[in-house]
Amino acid sequence: MKLKQNIRSLLFLIIFIPITVSGQLPKQTIRGSVTDKDSKIPLNGVSIVLIDTSPLVGAITDIDGNFVIADVPIGKYNIRISYLGYETIDIPNVVLTSGKEVVLPIEISESVEALEGVEVTAAPRNPFASVSKLSFSMKEAKQYAGSFNDPSRIVTTQAGVFGGGGSNDVENEIIIRGNSPRGLLWRVEGIEVPSPNHFTDQGASSGSISIISSNMLANSDFFTGAFPAEYGNALSGVFDIRLRKGNKNKTEYALRAGVIGLDASIEGPFKEGSDASYLLNYRYSTLTLLNDIGIDLVDNAIPVFQDLAFNVFLPTEKLGNFSLFGIGGLSKETEFTEGTLFDGSSGKIEEESFSSDLGVVGLRHNYRLSDKTFIENIISFSANQITFNRAVPDTEGQFVEINNEDFVDKTTRFSTMLNHKFNARHLVRTGVIYSNLSYDLLSQSFNLSENGLVDDVNESGSTSVIQSYISWKYRVSKNFVLNSGLHFMHFFLNDNNSIEPRLGAKWLVDDKQSISMGIGLHSRREDLATYLSSVNLGNGQFSSNRQLGFTKAMHYVLGYQRALSENLQIKIEAYYQDLFDVPVVDDTFFSILNTRKGFTSFDLVNTGSGENYGVEITLAKQLANNYYFNTNLSLFESKYVGGNGLERNTLYNGNFIANIIGGKEYTLSSNKTLNLNIRAVYAGGQRFIPIDLEQSIEQGRPIFTLDEIYENRLEDYFRTDFQASYTVNLPKKTLELRLEIQNITNRENVREIRYSPITESIDEVRRGQLIPVLSAQIKF
Repeated sequence: MKLKQNIRSLLFLIIFIPITVSGQLPKQTIRGSVTDKDSKIPLNGVSIVLIDTSPLVGAITDIDGNFVIADVPIGKYNIRISYLGYETIDIPNVVLTSGKEVVLPIEISESVEALEGVEVTAAPRNPFASVSKLSFSMKEAKQYAGSFNDPSRIVTTQAGVFGGGGSNDVENEIIIRGNSPRGLLWRVEGIEVPSPNHFTDQGASSGSISIISSNMLANSDFFTGAFPAEYGNALSGVFDIRLRKGNKNKTEYALRAGVIGLDASIEGPFKEGSDASYLLNYRYSTLTLLNDIGIDLVDNAIPVFQDLAFNVFLPTEKLGNFSLFGIGGLSKETEFTEGTLFDGSSGKIEEESFSSDLGVVGLRHNYRLSDKTFIENIISFSANQITFNRAVPDTEGQFVEINNEDFVDKTTRFSTMLNHKFNARHLVRTGVIYSNLSYDLLSQSFNLSENGLVDDVNESGSTSVIQSYISWKYRVSKNFVLNSGLHFMHFFLNDNNSIEPRLGAKWLVDDKQSISMGIGLHSRREDLATYLSSVNLGNGQFSSNRQLGFTKAMHYVLGYQRALSENLQIKIEAYYQDLFDVPVVDDTFFSILNTRKGFTSFDLVNTGSGENYGVEITLAKQLANNYYFNTNLSLFESKYVGGNGLERNTLYNGNFIANIIGGKEYTLSSNKTLNLNIRAVYAGGQRFIPIDLEQSIEQGRPIFTLDEIYENRLEDYFRTDFQASYTVNLPKKTLELRLEIQNITNRENVREIRYSPITESIDEVRRGQLIPVLSAQIKF
């Protein structure tokens, strides 16, 4: 009934919208600021022009670097930014709607020599990036089919990146170049944070959906290898998320309601004439409506979650600029399994409850020491709690706990960074990061000999990590840039150190093609529960993994990029990763490289290794003539050597990933548009451990053939997602109706191979269903 009511309301909205539209085309304002990319100083006198208008419409920045272009008819514009002594750039496809002003924070680079032509802005925020990088904004977060406004799902459309489809379409895992998803570093507003996802588990970097709504996103960076020196504690990649500032001139609202919940935001100035602003976003979601129409994302479970994010910008005349930011999320689900009880009746044979809560708050301070030097200080506090309980009925029907986990992690971090631009050729950045890690960890499992729960982990206390780095950007000429740096990390729990050199370069061969390269050493520590878990040595003796070292990897990347036409380009990138000091269990196949989450109570040693290598090809056309596409192919190998010294495929060695993303925009009238977007992914299945059927039948439980571990892949994975959005611009507000469909072909992919003791057979467990998400949004 609720679903029918929602559909009726949305259909009424579609019918009603055309009636209320007036004949006058709405207008809107484009405003923003222009700063030097390296020194961050505001630039006075910069020309900003809408190059599609006749006569030309534009503005000039004031002494504070700000500009305003008022009363611009709604539509799509290409904007050119030019300034004497700086590289000219174009910002294509800026969409102007009636419900929200466009605010553009623009950074431009000083020219080493006079440059000809125009550089289109696709550069990352980080000025020291050379290779394996992607920059995206709120526009991409909303545009890509199947993304559900989740930044994690956006990056899985890129070359070399695969999502959680190998295990579960509900997960938003980020598997990069055959690496475990737990090797990813998350940062928000320049500081490391725990996994910012709902339903994240201990030791995981993913969950079900991001805590951060796309409404909060500013231009952000994603790295898949050989990342700059300021990033540490990262093995496979870096997700560096930035939050946008609220509109400092006008109060604006956005409200989205749909079958998976509510998303609301408000932003505006603290007072008229002030540059201080705020941005607040809240979401509440329940999958009850999807469950009502027979779409069970998780069997016999209804996940419920909510989150809040904010960013407050407070500039001062003498003390610099302050930003107070925060994210928080609450996630909970209860799941049960039905079957046959001991007395022969039917009922619940297992109950599970899981919750994952996260909160992060931080204060960022920027202070300009001179026109060439600024300092940035960040202090943050994060707390996350993960609880899990599993119970089964005994012979008398009473439920007995067999697993109990309660992990609480609290972290206080302080980061200071000094950035100095010597001149147009030389930029140096150096910094220190101190993290105090407080923990209260409890994990218990049922022990038959004890006839009760025993501790796997029961530790509380604190420890620290200190990191430091220095980066140097040297623009040798207008066509050649060299990036170098050094990162250092020390873990006080066991006094483990890592010194990591980094080097990158980019050569602009001509105005159409470039060559880039990157080399770097990277390392990552394990989650605290792994270091502190109780390791059973036998004979009543127990130990821990406190002395375990970092997992390390050398990254080598070589890239080539060429513009085939004004809006079409091809990119080829080859890479090799040499992993060493990998935690393994002696004389076994086990390696930390094949784990995606959780912790282990095995006795680990740093004697394992691995390697990932491959090539990625991307052909992309930016939005022009009302359509765009991005197609990419990744061919790769991912191997590891466990504690037994044998080289095998990793769990994530699917060998290939192919993506096709595209979209078309239709202008229905001067104030109505229809956007259609599609995404298809075809990838090699993840690896699995074969089951010996004869031995399994004999022993009544699954017996794995460990000699053939990860030799075979699951069936190839395929999924197609679709998105349609209908937008109407009314005076002072914008209405949008959106339909997103994941797995539009309703394909069931193989999730795992499982032994059934009831049928005494080995079965393929398939999962996957068409998931429609209908929503309506108003901005005003």
